[in-house]
Amino acid sequence: MLYNMYMLLVANWKMNFTATEALRNLKKFSKLEPTDTEIVIAAPQIALAQMAEAAAAEDCKIQIAAQNFDFHPNGARTGEVGIEQIIGLVDYALIGHSERRVYYNEHDKACAQKVAAALSTKIRPILCVGETALERERKQAELVVRAQVAAGLAGVASNRLGEVIVAYEPVWAISGFGGSKLCDPQDAAKMFEIIRDEVKVMFGAANAKRVKLLYGGSVDSDNVAAYARATKAEGFLVGGASLHLYSFRDILDKIELLR
Repeated sequence: MLYNMYMLLVANWKMNFTATEALRNLKKFSKLEPTDTEIVIAAPQIALAQMAEAAAAEDCKIQIAAQNFDFHPNGARTGEVGIEQIIGLVDYALIGHSERRVYYNEHDKACAQKVAAALSTKIRPILCVGETALERERKQAELVVRAQVAAGLAGVASNRLGEVIVAYEPVWAISGFGGSKLCDPQDAAKMFEIIRDEVKVMFGAANAKRVKLLYGGSVDSDNVAAYARATKAEGFLVGGASLHLYSFRDILDKIELLR
C-alpha cells in the first residue's frame, strides 16, 4: 500500500486543553466525516490515555498522535514519557517539531533516534523540518532542511519509507514564534522539491515517492488551497487553526474539494 494515496490532516493542539477539555474536543472532532482524508490529533501527553480509550470505545475514526516522547524505552529519566509508555495509545508521533528544536534544543541526532524508535514500535513518525528566519536570511534554508532530512532519516530502512512522514514548517512563518509573514506557496513548493530530492539522494527515485510530505506554517482555511495546489502536499500540519472545530472543519472542507 502507498500511504500517499490519501490526505493527512494533523491537528497539533500543543500545550492547550486539560485532559477533560481534550476529551470533550475529541468527541466534537469525531463528528467530522472526511472522504479521502485521515484526521490525526496530536494531543497533550496528559490526555493521551483517555483519548485513546475513548476513541477505541466509540469506534472513532480519528487517529491519535503524541507531540513528543523519549526514545529510551524506560529508565531514570525524570519527567519524560518513554516510547514504550505510548505504545497502544497513539498511531503517530511528532518528531523534531520546531518548538522542540528551538525551545528544548532538540538536535538532529535525537530526532533520528526517535524516528528509529517509533518505527520499531509501529508508530508512524512525523519528522518536522524547517529553517528559522535567520537561516533563511543567510541563504541557508536549503542546507539546513537537507541536513535535517538526512539526519532524521539516516537510520530508516528503504522498505520502511512508506511509513515515514516529513512535515515542512518554515519556523519564521509559525504564529507561535510571532511569525507575521506567511511563506509564499511557491517558496514552499521549492522546499518540497528539495526535501524530495534529498530523500532521492539517500534512497533512490522510486523510494523517494513513498514518503508523504505535509506542509505546516500558520495553515488556515484561507491559504490551505493555495499551498495544496503549489506544493502538491499530501497533507497539512495545523496549529492554531486546529484548536477550534469550526476552523479545522473549514480547512478539511477546502482540501476535500481539491481531491
